[in-house]
Amino acid sequence: MLAILEKIALTLNKDDKNEIAILVENLGRVNYGDKLRSPLQKKGLKGGFMVDLHFHNGWNHYCLDLKNIDRVDFSLPYEENTPAFYEYTFNIDTKGDTFLHLKDFGKGCAFINGFNLGRFFDIGPTNYLYIPSPLLKEGKNKIVIFETEGMYSDVITLSDKPLFK
Repeated sequence: MLAILEKIALTLNKDDKNEIAILVENLGRVNYGDKLRSPLQKKGLKGGFMVDLHFHNGWNHYCLDLKNIDRVDFSLPYEENTPAFYEYTFNIDTKGDTFLHLKDFGKGCAFINGFNLGRFFDIGPTNYLYIPSPLLKEGKNKIVIFETEGMYSDVITLSDKPLFK
């Protein structure tokens, strides 16, 4: 992950077919006070994209639609430092308010049975998301985590109360 206003340089082999994928996350903006006009409030690719000191154009950009995550291919293996979707299934006999603990993940968002639970970020203030009981089904349930920092865990932790750092 790059920091705000950070520049990177890549060396690519000209004999290979090279493809660069850039994920830009919208984290919102400050809409009051002196930070309103801060350069840090600008989002996205601000300086363009250059190849061999020439600006590159004709590239595609698109929105990552999180409204239909059922079409995601979960069979791809984990690749360190690469954003990815992860799928977890579990069975329950009785529904109840539940907390999804995300201590092994960095930043992203989580879904339960297709419903977007919200965003998480390992810097806090919490490392869990609340799952209201009506979102759960007796029997099989599915959690999908979109992790943008390339972190992964084989298991997820669910509990009936929040666990704090």
